[in-house]
Amino acid sequence: MPKLELRVPRQIHAKPGDAILCHYQLAHAAAVNTSDFDRIGIYFRIWLRDLEAYRWQRLTNIWDGWRMRCPTIRPTP
Repeated sequence: MPKLELRVPRQIHAKPGDAILCHYQLAHAAAVNTSDFDRIGIYFRIWLRDLEAYRWQRLTNIWDGWRMRCPTIRPTP
């Protein structure tokens, strides 16, 4: 695997009802839930039809095989 330069971690603060969608290869960690509200996580993956034939290529380039159509995303303050 290639060596990655990771940025300084940034904690995401969500409100009840918020949803956070991310790529499964996003660097991440857990944090303690100190609120009175339960935190629920749902995990799923979208499978590309030719994943078996191109597995290593897909694992080393997270956007390989995807057509990107997304609006400009503005970072939260």
